[in-house]
Amino acid sequence: MKDSKAPMDRFKCWMQGSIRRRLTVFVVGLCLLLVCLVWIFAVQLMEPVYNSFVKRDLESVMYGVTATLERAQAKNTPITEDDGNGERQILATNVTTTLEATMENGTINAGESSVDIAGADLKCLYWHGPLSETALHPPKDMLQGIPFRVETDSELVTLLRLKVRQEGNFFGIISSGQMVVGTTTANGLYTVIVSANIERIPQAVRVLKQLMFPVLMVLILVSILAAWGFSRWFTRPLSRLSVAAKEVAKGNYDVEVHEEGSDEIAALAQDFNTMTQEVKRSAELQRDIIANVSHDLRTPLTLIKGYAETVRDLTGDEPAKRTQQLSVIINETDRLSVLVNSVMELSRMSSGHEKPEMVQFDVAQLCDELAFGYKEMSHQEGYFFHFESEQNCEIVADPAMVERALHNLLGNAAKHVGADGYLGLRVFKTQHKTVRIEVTDHGEGILPEDLPHLFDKYYRSRADAGKAGTGLGLSITKAIFVAHGFEYGVDSTPGHGATFWFEAPLAAPGVK
Repeated sequence: MKDSKAPMDRFKCWMQGSIRRRLTVFVVGLCLLLVCLVWIFAVQLMEPVYNSFVKRDLESVMYGVTATLERAQAKNTPITEDDGNGERQILATNVTTTLEATMENGTINAGESSVDIAGADLKCLYWHGPLSETALHPPKDMLQGIPFRVETDSELVTLLRLKVRQEGNFFGIISSGQMVVGTTTANGLYTVIVSANIERIPQAVRVLKQLMFPVLMVLILVSILAAWGFSRWFTRPLSRLSVAAKEVAKGNYDVEVHEEGSDEIAALAQDFNTMTQEVKRSAELQRDIIANVSHDLRTPLTLIKGYAETVRDLTGDEPAKRTQQLSVIINETDRLSVLVNSVMELSRMSSGHEKPEMVQFDVAQLCDELAFGYKEMSHQEGYFFHFESEQNCEIVADPAMVERALHNLLGNAAKHVGADGYLGLRVFKTQHKTVRIEVTDHGEGILPEDLPHLFDKYYRSRADAGKAGTGLGLSITKAIFVAHGFEYGVDSTPGHGATFWFEAPLAAPGVK
C-alpha cells in the first residue's frame, strides 16, 4: 500500500514546488481535454451526425417530389404517358417539367442525390441523378469507359421499390455505401426513392483517426513548450515581488517593484510598494523616536539623578538648598513629561493611527474662545494680544486637533513677541472660498535658510537656541494640517516678525 501511494505523494510534492509546474500541468491537461473533445465530436460523432444531416436532406427531397405528384393527381392531371415507342410508360411531360423546374429553382434541393419514381408495376417512370450513381442504378451503356446511360430497373432498385410499397416508408444504408429513403404517394400508386452516396464518410473518419495520434503528439509538445514559456512570463512578476520581499525582510526599505499595466499583478506590485513605504515610514519614525528621545531624555535624567544624589548625600539637612535642588528635579520632571507627551502625540499623528473626527463648526468662534484665554494671559506675561475675526467661518474638521494646532502656533509666537509685545490672531474669508487663520508676532523674524525646516522634527533655528521647548510643536501642527489636507505656511522677514497661517475650505451652506 505504501508503494502505491509513494508516486502520488511525490507528484503532489512536485506540483506544490512551483507555480510554473502547476500552470504547465494545467495547460497540458487542458490541451489533452480539448483533443479528447475533438476526438469525440469530430471523429466519433462525425459519421452519425453527418448521416442524420444526409437523411434529413434526402427526406426533404422525397417529400417534395411526393407532394408534386399528389398535387398533379389532385388536379386530375395525367401522371404517365407512353414513351413514344409503345414499349413502356414514363412520367408525363407536364409533371416532369414541373418537377425539374422545382429542382432548378431550389424548391426541391436534389443536389447529388438520385431520385427514382416508379409505378404500381415496379417499373421506372422517372429517374434523376448523377451518372456516377452505381448502387441502385448501375451504368447500362458506356462511351470510352464513361457511362452515359444507367440501368433504371436494376434488380436492387426493383427490390427496394417492392419493399417501399410493402412498408409504406423505408430508410436504410445498403452495403454499397448508399443511404436510401423511400415512400409512396397517398393513394399508393407511385413509389418515390431518393438515395445518396455516403461511402466516403467512413473513409474520412478512418483518415482522421490515423491523423489524431501524430496531431496529439504535436499538440502535447507544443502545449508543454507554450505552457512553460507562458508560466515563466506569468510568474516573473511574482518572482520579482518575492525578491523584493526578501530585501524588505533584510531591512532594505528602498526596494521598489515596477510593473506596467492595470492587471491584478500590477495592482499587487503597487500595493507592495505602498506597504514598503509605510513600513519604511514606521521604521524611520521608530528610529527617530528612539534616537531623539534618548538624546533629549539624557539631560533631564542626568540632572534629576545628580540633584537627587546631592539631596541624599549632602543637603538633606539644609532646607533652603534642598528646596532649591528639589525644585530643579520637579522642573526637569515636568520637562521630561512634556517631552514624552509630545513625542507620543507626534508618533500618533505621523503614523496615521489618530484620525481626525470631522464635524462642521465655526472656527471663528473657536478662535474667539482661545483669544479670551490669551488676553488674560497677556496681562500676566506683559504682551499685547490682538484678535480680529469675521463671522460665520464654518469649516469641516476635527475641532480638538485644530485647537491643538492653534495653541502650538500661539505658544510659539508668544516666545517671539518682540519689543512692542504684539501677538495677533486673525480669522477671515478669502476669495478662494477658504477660511484663513493667521498668527502674527513682531519679533526677530526667521532667517531665509531656516524657513524650509521650521516644521521638521526637533529643528531649532539659531534664534531659538537655548529656549525652552521640545522642538516638536510645529511638527505636530504640520501633522494635523496634513491629516486635514489644509494649506499652511509661514511668511517672515528678518527683523520684522513672522506670520504663521493655514487655510481650510469653507463648508457648504446648509450642510451640518
